[in-house]
Amino acid sequence: MKDGEKLQIGNWIVEKVEMDGVDFMEVRASGGIFRFMYRIDSMMYGLLDNVLKEDKSGVGVIFNNVFAVATLLDAEFQNDVVQVVVRAIDRVKAESVSDEEDAKILAEERTKYEMKKEMEGENGGNRKSESPESGN
Repeated sequence: MKDGEKLQIGNWIVEKVEMDGVDFMEVRASGGIFRFMYRIDSMMYGLLDNVLKEDKSGVGVIFNNVFAVATLLDAEFQNDVVQVVVRAIDRVKAESVSDEEDAKILAEERTKYEMKKEMEGENGGNRKSESPESGN
């Protein structure tokens, strides 16, 4: 989508907007009673920026769920939502790494870093686009 372009998904209007130099996807109800935004670094921004026609109904369900969760003032329902979110987060948590594996990864990264510094030293510490005055 281009900046300012609008896309209708069910009763929702999606628009790519820029605020303070950052791109957002603004999603608002066609009646104007509710809106929310996704920043450029979120997965939903990417999904909306490239949404296919056949995926629109599924995306509409997501928007309806966001609206329902944000506006239903039922304590039992909100508790259920929190429990489901915790389970979803637990499903994608990173697995712990052993001390040995951690040390191996750190050693590899240290070697890469030292090699990079060595290479930068050989060509004067400057990359092609940098000048000595830039300090970069």
